Amino acid sequence: MMRLHVGASLERQPSKGYTNRLRFAELNPRAPRPRPATLGRWARDLPDDFTTSLVLPLDACAGAEGWLALGAEEDAIFAWIEAATIALKPAAVVVTTGRELTPGKRDRDRLTHYFGRLKTPGAYRVWAPAGLWEGEALERMAKRLDVVPAIDPLSAPPEPAQTVYARVRGLGERSRIGEGLLFDLLDRLDATGAEEVFVTFSSSAATKQARRLVELAEQEGLIPSRADAEETSSAE
Repeated sequence: MMRLHVGASLERQPSKGYTNRLRFAELNPRAPRPRPATLGRWARDLPDDFTTSLVLPLDACAGAEGWLALGAEEDAIFAWIEAATIALKPAAVVVTTGRELTPGKRDRDRLTHYFGRLKTPGAYRVWAPAGLWEGEALERMAKRLDVVPAIDPLSAPPEPAQTVYARVRGLGERSRIGEGLLFDLLDRLDATGAEEVFVTFSSSAATKQARRLVELAEQEGLIPSRADAEETSSAE
């Protein structure tokens, strides 16, 4: 049975109302980078069974020369990433890159250098590219970098993998993700055979969509129901 983490992409610490409904959030703080002590405080305020991922702010992924070219700030940025990971204890650290980062040699070298230095103690390293990185090109590069590629399973069926990180964007025609798309999403994730799956929603209805996906996964028997888990815990 897969370990499924479903939640919304949030710019701030999850509220108590959010943590009462869901057990995962993708934390996506905006630049400037928050202090590791602040992230540590967020972690202490969360329930013990709550899981997070951390999306690195723009100023940790890009410099004056472009994506993953950090210049004189490189040492300080990688030190911050390691300290932030230790403080927050996320299950995954997500590096985003824009359309300007292409599969050309210069940018492949930048990717290799960046991920070669990236230390995320106890957390998966996830790469979420935009632009030309997709399909086989993305899979090959992710394997070479030893990272988990972030994908949108509703755009194309994901490949079999041990760990899947899915970012579902409610944009354009998909601004409203209904029941049919959620069932399709579950089917595609289940077909990967993954042991651990992260799903984040980013839309005005992200929390509602995440909660409904959890309910459907419970109904389909893909994960234990939360009520059953709480009953078992109480009995113990």
